[in-house]
Amino acid sequence: MESDATLPGPHHASPKAQYSLSDFPMPKDYPEWPTGAQIQTYLAGYADTFGLTPEVRLNTEVTAAFPAGDGSWTVQTRGEAGDGPPETFDRLVIANGVFCEPAMPSFPGLDEFTAAGGRVMAGTELHDAEQARGRHVLVVGYGKSACDITVPLSRVAASTDVIARQMLWKVPRRIGASSTSRCCC
Repeated sequence: MESDATLPGPHHASPKAQYSLSDFPMPKDYPEWPTGAQIQTYLAGYADTFGLTPEVRLNTEVTAAFPAGDGSWTVQTRGEAGDGPPETFDRLVIANGVFCEPAMPSFPGLDEFTAAGGRVMAGTELHDAEQARGRHVLVVGYGKSACDITVPLSRVAASTDVIARQMLWKVPRRIGASSTSRCCC
């Protein structure tokens, strides 16, 4: 399982204990703040260890799901080769990747903004913080991904601002300018 959906920067804003599954500990040699590549490797290792990898189907759309009457579910899919045969499963988990498909709003002035050299992009399109070097960056939103993106961007951007509908107090991994100051909760 490979993904290019890792966020920019050397480390994520969450410690490895938050990504670790109880029946498959994170490798001891991983740092407290693992990289996106390390998390991807860890999750792929979990899938391999527990025999899940052969069951993973990428680039597959569920086109219909309905109860089969005995508590199971009949699911119809469409993949790269077209419609697959209906399959029956004991359980149905809906994990539709809502955060993988960015909602890019349209707003007045967008054409002028882009014509002047500005760029509007989803967080999933940002893989290298260098894209922000020397630029004025506005991060819209205050979810996990927004926070993960803001930290590395703020190190290279001329300015970085965050706007959101609702601000929640989030304790940062580091407080202040010192690279050695950390916050524990």
